[in-house]
Amino acid sequence: MEQKKNRIWLNLIVVGLILVIMLVIILVNNDAGEIFKAIKQADAKYLLIALAFILVFILFTAFSLMQLVRLKKKINVIDSFNIANLANFYNGITPFASGGQPFQVYYYTKVNVKTDESTSVLMMNFIIHQFVSVVLSIIALCLYYVKLNEITNNNVAFKVAVWIGLIINFVILMLLIFVSFSKTVKKFFMWLIKVVFSIKFLRKKRENMIQRTSDYFDKSQESFKELFHHIPTLLLSVLYKVISLLA
Repeated sequence: MEQKKNRIWLNLIVVGLILVIMLVIILVNNDAGEIFKAIKQADAKYLLIALAFILVFILFTAFSLMQLVRLKKKINVIDSFNIANLANFYNGITPFASGGQPFQVYYYTKVNVKTDESTSVLMMNFIIHQFVSVVLSIIALCLYYVKLNEITNNNVAFKVAVWIGLIINFVILMLLIFVSFSKTVKKFFMWLIKVVFSIKFLRKKRENMIQRTSDYFDKSQESFKELFHHIPTLLLSVLYKVISLLA
């Protein structure tokens, strides 16, 4: 118990230090007076509305992932909620928002969710996120494309950037789906791994990488087949993701 309390205090100190460092960086690189002036002039009503939307985002982002985790393991609701929201913190403090999922996998192991199970769940969650993001983006462009032209004064560079962003997200979604369902994609990546790791200084790791790649594809594809045997869970997870992203 004492050790657990010490760990909690240590975590709080680390978070406190990170917040202080972030505030220092923000204040050093900006006019502090202007920041506080903007806060004083802000309408409290709209600040509260914004905070409410942030709360909705946090809650429903967690609910979406929690639905998927239940397919693999029944874990404490509080633990499940906390781990689901870890990504927001670790994405915020790591380069390119890359730290969220690895830390989630680590913390899932602490509540007896195996690494391959948590990895497949997070992969499913990412695909759902990409799918909802792309669909909402397409709907938004259909509804507001004319308005977008007016706001940007028909700025060609801005419109190109919008389309490039949408295309990149769509391509990522398609790749994730192919990885999860296509045996041909698995064969291609297996061939690619064999070719790359035929290079002399990589040969020692060749067999290990081939095995790990094969296991990854097998687990991912198995997980997605399982997910489509639980359509209500899939639809509920998608619904929660829609609410969180709209918020």
